[in-house]
Order: sequence, then C-alpha cells, then structure tokens
Amino acid sequence: IVCQVSKASTAQLVKELGESMQTWIDDLEATSLNTETSTPVPHHHHRIRVQAVKNLSANLFVQCMRQEGLINVYRTLLSAKKANFIIRHFPNLEGWTWKDVRHFIPDAVVCGLVRGSSYDFFPEDNLVLQANDRLLLLTHRWKYQHKLQNITKQNDTYVGELLKRRTKTRRQQLQIVICGWAGERTAVICDIFNQYAEKGSSIVVLSELPLSDRLAITRQHQDRVEEKGDDYNLQVIHQTGSPMSFTNMKKAVQAAIKASPGGIKSSFSFLVVPEIPGSSNTDIVDEQSVFQLLLAERASREAGIKDAGFVGQVYGTQVSKQVHALYPQFRCLAWGELNALFTNQLMEHPELQIVWDELLSSGTGEDVYLKIPSLFSNKEISTEPETITFRELEERAHLRGETAIGYYLLKYSIREAGQVFLCPSPDAKIKLDPKTMRVVVISPHET
Repeated sequence: IVCQVSKASTAQLVKELGESMQTWIDDLEATSLNTETSTPVPHHHHRIRVQAVKNLSANLFVQCMRQEGLINVYRTLLSAKKANFIIRHFPNLEGWTWKDVRHFIPDAVVCGLVRGSSYDFFPEDNLVLQANDRLLLLTHRWKYQHKLQNITKQNDTYVGELLKRRTKTRRQQLQIVICGWAGERTAVICDIFNQYAEKGSSIVVLSELPLSDRLAITRQHQDRVEEKGDDYNLQVIHQTGSPMSFTNMKKAVQAAIKASPGGIKSSFSFLVVPEIPGSSNTDIVDEQSVFQLLLAERASREAGIKDAGFVGQVYGTQVSKQVHALYPQFRCLAWGELNALFTNQLMEHPELQIVWDELLSSGTGEDVYLKIPSLFSNKEISTEPETITFRELEERAHLRGETAIGYYLLKYSIREAGQVFLCPSPDAKIKLDPKTMRVVVISPHET
C-alpha cells in the first residue's frame, strides 16, 4: 500500500498504521492456527507493506518547466518500459575504487553510490567501496550475471564517508504570472520557485477565489520557510479577477513588470493552474487552461515581452499532445500522468525515494539538465561537430563534475516532439551537433 504524504508527521502516522495492520494480521493468523478443525488447513504467513511516499508532484512540475524537453526525459525515466533507475548491491566490489566501478557494468550507467542512508552522485575517483555500499544504476534491462573486468588497483585511495550534498547557487530573478489558484498546491509551487529566486523576484497570482484565503495560505508558507532560517525572496502579489479576461491578464502582466527592479527580465513565465473542484468537468477546465495561455501570449506580446515561457497544467494526456501539435509555443503538462508514473515506480522500488528526493529537490542536490553539446566537444581538434562514443561522452562529463545518462534529439519541426535516448550502448556513436541534439546529464550546476 503506497500513500502519498507531504509532511514528515503524516509519514510517521502512515508507518505506525502499517505496523498496526501487520500486528492485526499476525494476531488473526495466530488465532486461526489455534482453532481446532477437523481438516488441517495449510498455513500461509501474510505480510503487508505500507509505505509513505513524499508527494513530489509540484517539484516534478517545476522541474519540467525549467527546460523544454525535460518532460520527455522524466517521462522516459519513469516509464516501466524504458530505462529506469535501480539500486543494487555487489559484495564482490569491496575494496574497489570508484574510478574502477564507474565502468564496471557495460549495459548500465553507474550514476551514484548509496551508503546506508547517505548517497552521492559524484564520489571522488579514489574513494574505496565498503562491504555494504550499493550502486545506483540506470539501465534498460538487468542481467544478474556480470563478469568482473580486469582492473589495476590504485594506490592513491582513501576510505571515508560520502561527501555532503552540494548546495545549489543558481538563483536568478524570476517574473512569473500564475493564472488560477489551487490552494496548497499553488502555494507549494511558489515555495519551490522561491528556492531558485533572487531578491527582487515576483509572482503575480490572478484568481477569482477569495483574497483573504489566498493571503492566509501564502503567509503560512512564508512563515514556514523563514522559521527554517531561509529567506523568502519571492514577492507574491495577489490580484482578484478572472484569468479568462484579457483586461485582467494585462493588469497582471503590468503588475509583474512593476514589481521587479529593472522591468522585464529574460526569465518571464506564465503558469496556468486550473481551479477545479472534485466534481468538475475536466474537459472544460482543460479548454479554459488553453484559452488562458492564448490570452497570456497576447498580453505578453503587447507588453513587449520577448521569449516568455507558457506552461499549463492539464488533466488529459491527450489534451497535452493536441496542444503541442496546434500551439508548439505552449507546454502543457498532464501532471496527473507524471505523478502516477512516479508513484508506480516507487511502489515497485521504494528504495528509489532517496534518489528522487535528490533529483527533484530545488534547494540542495543535483538536477537533470539538457546541455548544449559544445560543452563536451574538443574544440581544438575541429570546428565541425565531433563524433564520439557514449563512453567518451561519459568521461568528458565526468571531468565537468557531471554524469552523462543519454542524449536528446531535438524535434525536426515545431509540431514534433524530441526523442530521448537514455543509457545508450557505450560504443554508440554520438554526433555533438548543437543544431540537432542535447546531452542529458545529472549535474549540480546549470552551466
């Protein structure tokens, strides 16, 4: 049984509930065994696992907003039929260095090291593995038998604890207009954006819902952040009005421009969050979301905003595909689809919770990026796009403190989706052409 939670206290409650259920089942089976019956009944001991899964849907949504194409990468990572993360223990690797281990499994990308409850995507090359260490792998298929490669032990090794997680310092000034208010869900999205925001950043929320309720929820979230000793850099401005009105949309855009020093910034974004009661017609709500994106595009164009981002949450996966075909400048995310894929993967592999906590955490840890291939090219060799193997690409990414996990082919036309290739063969030839592809990496830095 998997239960999504948003608070540590709720997770503890779920854990205690699972223990109580197991005790009840054990007592029931013990009573059944002590009952005298004329016909012996085979006894089967039943176990139940109740797991609390941290709700990371808002984190997943914000991550997919950062770069076009990331939604395709995450969808591939979470799909059961594609390349997946797994954590495996190799007791015969005790005493190996991390440099030796990185290329230990030919049909998998070794992404990190797990030691107890600690983990690191980028251990030092001379770190020595301990008996209980486990490897985080990205692989299409898992073979249980792997021959050990001949290796040369290195002398410059050390035995120590894993490095502490790196703190991200990629803050920038954000200007965001949110159309709609979905209560706690929208407030959590604001909190995540705050972890990327510099002082002077702003979010304007345009909604018809009562202003007092929105202000109260926003204040609660800001207080929680400040109680932890962190700054709330975002100025959250609430405006009352229908996002379906072009007049209101223009006022919201002007409010976002005035709130930030220096006027219009390059990171100007529009986010449509549907306000939907449980019994509402999701088809109508999705149509309204697309209409609001169209209004936002028109309002931004009239305000002189260039290269704005337009992202909307929708409920239907098919709607997301249709919008992409008709309006390629919009990104519509079927957040329920990604959330379901995420929950299903953790239900099958609960140990991956710590991995996804790291990848989807905005304040600390690492992110998945699509990076231009010129960062990994040897420009001294040739001015033409270089062709290298994926193994060579892995090594060049490693020199940058990153882990290459695949590549992304850009869409050939505005109406096509890009293609994601994760965990390719080490010998696969990859052309580092910035016009046609991006390198998919796990990295602690954006550039």
